[in-house]
Amino acid sequence: MMRPALLDTLSDHRLGQWADIRAGRLAIRHALQIVGKRRELVEVKSRESHRTLTLPAVVVRRLEHHRAAQAARRLAAGKDWQKSDFVFTTGVGRPLDGMLVTRDLKRILARTWMGGRTECKHAKAREQACLECGATRLPIVSLHGLRHSCASLLLAAGVPIRDVSELLGHSDVRLTLSSYAHVLDENRAKLAGTIDRVFDSQSDSQAVGNR
Repeated sequence: MMRPALLDTLSDHRLGQWADIRAGRLAIRHALQIVGKRRELVEVKSRESHRTLTLPAVVVRRLEHHRAAQAARRLAAGKDWQKSDFVFTTGVGRPLDGMLVTRDLKRILARTWMGGRTECKHAKAREQACLECGATRLPIVSLHGLRHSCASLLLAAGVPIRDVSELLGHSDVRLTLSSYAHVLDENRAKLAGTIDRVFDSQSDSQAVGNR
């Protein structure tokens, strides 16, 4: 599965094109805007939004497979294919509609289970959990919600707040701080616990040495 923030960046309002992806790096240059009844590519407005992201190797591999599959769909569509350079398209080459992407994502999440037994049909469920094998459903979120999930996971893993802010394209790191204060509070609690363990271990070592 593609990393959440990158998936959001590629296929939501900042629409990725193949020309934007080179040597494992993604250049965020354009936004897709609705003008009248048409959708048009425009330059991103802020300096922070105009940025380049290094793609994880797993994402690069998935994009390579996706491009091959897209080429097969283009051949199958024949003359109905609308020539474009968009990374994510419909079956005839048109750019994806964000609302329809979120709809499809929610449908996928609604039928996806984590844990439990693969052979279980999950016919008996209560509060998002299977009563027979203990598997749980994934929470239903929007595509844009994956962006928040990714940022929270990165911060929880100890990635510096400024790096996460740049990844998200925030104009000010204070916006990131206010949006993810709960994650940072949890990190501070972990830090305090780590300090306690360090000093406790030193106290134990000193006590052993004094015997």
